[in-house]
Amino acid sequence: MLIGYGYVYNKRLQIKRIFGINIPANEVIIGSGTYGIVYDVGNGMVLKITGDPSEAQASNKIAGKKLKYVNEIYAVFQIQHNVMYYGIIQKKLNRVDWIHKKLWDAEDEFMDYLREEDLKDLNDKLFRIYYNELEENYPDINGSFLYYRTLGRFYRNAKAELERYNIWFEDFHTGNIMQNGNQLKVIDLGISATGGLKKIVTLESLIIKANDA
Repeated sequence: MLIGYGYVYNKRLQIKRIFGINIPANEVIIGSGTYGIVYDVGNGMVLKITGDPSEAQASNKIAGKKLKYVNEIYAVFQIQHNVMYYGIIQKKLNRVDWIHKKLWDAEDEFMDYLREEDLKDLNDKLFRIYYNELEENYPDINGSFLYYRTLGRFYRNAKAELERYNIWFEDFHTGNIMQNGNQLKVIDLGISATGGLKKIVTLESLIIKANDA
């Protein structure tokens, strides 16, 4: 990664002044993926440094808004001009204790089935027909109808909530979902498409603006 935690930490005084958020000296990595690394910055918040512009654009569109099915985003900024790395500060959530996770990770077709549009929009009677077919193919999930019905509704509702902000997101998997209390939340909007883009400001321009104020 071209831009790391140290660069953001060196701007900690300005970030505190602009966003009211502390960036601690200790670099505590709590997660990583294809495009980014997530750091625990304390006070119930995390900082993600990502090279995925689609995630930054989608996150920027909903920054400051409280959504039911998507995590709360506090701040989004491009870390340095002409370098495509972004900082996303959001609420720290809890990991989900997924059942059948080994099955999900081993069988791409299983998750594809759960993401089927028709499956999520069906009433309970018709969903039962779909579920019975799924159970025949994957006997280990026996007796989990309500669990997967709830999960299917979450996918549908999260997708619809994001579309209200002109964000189209399909990358639902266990690594992109965490929990706030009993509520599932999407935490990573990577590989998405956003309409009506809102300009992402650079950290330098925010600092200049703050200094001029």
